[in-house]
Amino acid sequence: MEKPPSFYQETSKLTDTRIRSKEDEKSFCRDADLENFEELETLQGTLKLLKWLRYKWIDEIPIEIKTTTGAYKVRKQFFNAISLRISSFVYLYPDLTFDSAIMNNFYKTCGKLAKAKLTTQEDITVANQTLDHVIDVIETHIQNQK
Repeated sequence: MEKPPSFYQETSKLTDTRIRSKEDEKSFCRDADLENFEELETLQGTLKLLKWLRYKWIDEIPIEIKTTTGAYKVRKQFFNAISLRISSFVYLYPDLTFDSAIMNNFYKTCGKLAKAKLTTQEDITVANQTLDHVIDVIETHIQNQK
């Protein structure tokens, strides 16, 4: 089985954070409380990124979005970033078990968003529930490792 692309390789495609230089990389890592991109290949790094997406991105739906308006969960890139991170995570840690109903609901929502023009509050709620679940699974796994 081929290893999925790293988060570094996909970041500029899937989020509004354009990584064009080492300074961009440092800024992104600082925002997500990461030491560097390589940390994303660890459980702790994945946990930090998922918590950043869950708690630092804005839940409300703004009237208008411009490239400078901030990290709103209404952006489709938010869902793409979660999907990529979870897919990579499941590949790297196949021994962890996730609730299939929660995961299926999230991927169903992502499929709907691929065709939809707008993201709804319900879509954001599904993403938050998915992040809560995955964060809990990772934290439990880390706790059990100690």
